[in-house]
Amino acid sequence: YKPRVDWEVLAEHAKGVIATTGCLGGHVLQALMRDDYDGARAKAGRLQDIFGRDSLFIELQDQGMPEQRRTNPQLERIAAELGAPLLATNDSHYTHRGDARAHDALLCVQTGSLMS
Repeated sequence: YKPRVDWEVLAEHAKGVIATTGCLGGHVLQALMRDDYDGARAKAGRLQDIFGRDSLFIELQDQGMPEQRRTNPQLERIAAELGAPLLATNDSHYTHRGDARAHDALLCVQTGSLMS
């Protein structure tokens, strides 16, 4: 996992932003998948400190992946401990169908692959 934005940049631009904890590739879920509950809670807490109590949502996803089913109860617990709202989402990375090609290009850059 390679973060695209560091914590300091998030803090500089957090005003007015509504944020979520993200998908399996995000900081919080990566910690949970390493069985590091305390680390996941700390990362969610840091995001809440940056964006504010009412502007960070703990994101739940269930596309039938075993990792999601294993981590969702832990995310619910983190939300309860932080007093953060839950948000059920799909694993969306772009808004419009026409953005799919640009998203594919970014993934290729990230992975060093070629577009076919």
